[in-house]
Amino acid sequence: PSVSMEVTVPNDMVGAVLSDLNNRRGTVGDVVVGEGVQSKSLVQGYVPLVEILGYANSLRSLTGGEGVFTSEYRGHSFC
Repeated sequence: PSVSMEVTVPNDMVGAVLSDLNNRRGTVGDVVVGEGVQSKSLVQGYVPLVEILGYANSLRSLTGGEGVFTSEYRGHSFC
């Protein structure tokens, strides 16, 4: 099974989140960077379900508690 994800993080942490999703076999679909110093960015993509089990703790550690994410079942991949 795979899920679609949306991760919202501060602008200066986008690179770390992209790297983490890549390590989790994720595919990034879009990155929307917010404007301004205190802005947040939105990262959208797809990740195998097994790779995001416990992701909330990892994201909290990675972003110092400032990142949030949502996920939604997408379907099964047969690749």
